[in-house]
Amino acid sequence: MKLINLGFYDENKVKYKELLSQHANKLNSAEKLYLTHYLKKGVPYLVVPGLLVDLLDENKKICSQEICTDGVFAWSKDILFYLEKHNTFIEFELLKHAERNKWEIPPNIDLSKLKI
Repeated sequence: MKLINLGFYDENKVKYKELLSQHANKLNSAEKLYLTHYLKKGVPYLVVPGLLVDLLDENKKICSQEICTDGVFAWSKDILFYLEKHNTFIEFELLKHAERNKWEIPPNIDLSKLKI
């Protein structure tokens, strides 16, 4: 199954820097709490060596590019960083999906059947 890729912000820095700035504080506290839980429970799919740069403060290194999944979406861990540190989130398709899943990652995801 082909995963829907989200959060690969490093690939188009100018575009995503503007989007991240525009969407600061768009989530209410309950959405942020539930979504943070959901993203942290993602199943690790791939880890890329090296550190990503914070697009909103380019002097900061933030995290390795770990890619996680829930079996439908694949996201880079920087999504979680921007949510926790800058209270910004631009992947609203994932937000609605997580809500439909009652904020829980499905069990027993078979990574061998998934493609990025």
